[in-house]
Amino acid sequence: MLLNYSSCCTAQSPFLNSLSQLLLPRTCLVGVVAGLVKFSVFTLAFPGYTAEEAVRAAAKIGYDGVDIRVREDGHVYIDISRKDRRRLVELAESLGIEFYGAYSYLGQRFTTPDPGEREKLFREVVAQLDLAMDLGAVYLRLHPGSGERSEENVKRFVDACKFTCREAEDRGLYVGVETHGELVYSGDTCNLLLEEVGSEALVI
Repeated sequence: MLLNYSSCCTAQSPFLNSLSQLLLPRTCLVGVVAGLVKFSVFTLAFPGYTAEEAVRAAAKIGYDGVDIRVREDGHVYIDISRKDRRRLVELAESLGIEFYGAYSYLGQRFTTPDPGEREKLFREVVAQLDLAMDLGAVYLRLHPGSGERSEENVKRFVDACKFTCREAEDRGLYVGVETHGELVYSGDTCNLLLEEVGSEALVI
């Protein structure tokens, strides 16, 4: 089960509310398995660090996992070599830490109407999912951005999410949508997205 930090803060549970006070900024409460709470940190918390330095820092602090920032100016991007992907996984394993999430910014372009741009976008979706798989991550994050909430934008966003989820299902991955911007920001908009996409791979 995947839980977002923001849901922790609002949960009607004294235990979770107490835990939320201990979390660092940009921390995600990732999983509850057999009664054990596991914590991961988004590497945005480590500006100026290399991917290796961010993993080492997360392990030193005591996190169970890392949600790595996947962007051209992030800690990794889709052009990272297979060799370097393996090297990162081996480093994490040696430190007793895992990659839980691959934090992409893909959703910001899911509403583009240009057919050529959408084709390019879908190729990047596949590349990002493959990167998440190579790192042993559980899910790929989508960041919806702050595009205008129009009927056309919602439809294009849903269609892109459907494609992403089909590809994720083939790889045994989840797709995690961050609640951000005008498209996915409330209980109603989250439920609408879940219903319209209709995939068990999609989580909020």
